[in-house]
Amino acid sequence: MTASVANPYFVSTVLWVLLSPFLYGFHIAALNQIQSTIQCDKSSPLIPPPSLLPVCIPMSNATFGLVTSVFTIGGLFGSLASNYLMNRFGRKGAAKFNAGFILVGSVLMALAWSSGSLMFGRFVVGIGAGIAMCVGPVFLSEIAPQTIKGSVGVLNQLSVVFGLLLAQTVGLIFSTPNSNSWRTVFFISGLLCTVQFLFSATVADTPSWLTAAGRDHEAKVVASKLAGGRSHSPVRSTARDPSSVEAQGLLSGADQNADRQSDSDIPPLTALELFKVEALRKPVLTIILAMFAQQISGINAVIFYSNAILARVIPGAEGYISLGIAVLNAIMTFPAHLGRRKLLLGSMAATYVSLIALAVGLNKSITLLSSIAILSF
Repeated sequence: MTASVANPYFVSTVLWVLLSPFLYGFHIAALNQIQSTIQCDKSSPLIPPPSLLPVCIPMSNATFGLVTSVFTIGGLFGSLASNYLMNRFGRKGAAKFNAGFILVGSVLMALAWSSGSLMFGRFVVGIGAGIAMCVGPVFLSEIAPQTIKGSVGVLNQLSVVFGLLLAQTVGLIFSTPNSNSWRTVFFISGLLCTVQFLFSATVADTPSWLTAAGRDHEAKVVASKLAGGRSHSPVRSTARDPSSVEAQGLLSGADQNADRQSDSDIPPLTALELFKVEALRKPVLTIILAMFAQQISGINAVIFYSNAILARVIPGAEGYISLGIAVLNAIMTFPAHLGRRKLLLGSMAATYVSLIALAVGLNKSITLLSSIAILSF
């Protein structure tokens, strides 16, 4: 066990950072369980006293699909802006931006009175989510010691699926017809953003960014705290002090980054230039194709609209099956120790089989087969 793992400051910093991808995962599935309640499928658009807001918002499936998908458009804008925010305001500053956007968007959705206001709130949330998915992995990578960098990196995806799981759970609980309880889902998101804001005062930026910003002494203090050393003393590398060695590693990584950025003989590579380097071309293409295949496989349709899809073949049980999908999704994040290649090939094979079984089950109206297939998918 490294010194960092047993260090409360390192653990609390990681947990604070993980709120960003957690909120991203939460809003991926935030609308799924409460779709029929929002659309007035089970309610009438009344304004019960003392509320000033309708219990539901009449809209067609096409309009609801637009409300759902505008999240990705906001995410595009957020991800494009994330690099500027991380460089200009630091990793911590960018994380606070993502919490701010999601907080504002969540409040707008919680107080929505029309499909337009709901859509605008969803778009604002998407901006924050786009920033979150960029700043989270970078922040974690820059504070994790080399010995546990891979394990810490997995926490980003784990946080996403647990956010998704919470959204499915609270959505199932608060999807009560003829009430405004569905708005609680978005208030919960706002509460989580507020917690991230409040605890930001206890978190410092990464040693790597602080060094690049010319704040060397502060970088040494933060590196020492992350490694479990004293926050007020400079980092001293000694063979008998593991925390000092880890802190020195964090600082040396920051120094190497700064050296690479300042070395005129080795300019930083652009996205297109990655394909020109033979040693990088194949790994980059593999990652791109894997991510592309994940997006076109249909998993987003399952997460966004599983209730609407399943209600047609398994009416009454769709909410629980959607929750089961989220539980399995969380469980299947843990077998990372099996190796990346085995997991990639195994998951692809299972996806093919599941999709074929799901197609047969839906076409033949075989409820049990459809349920098993969508869970395994």
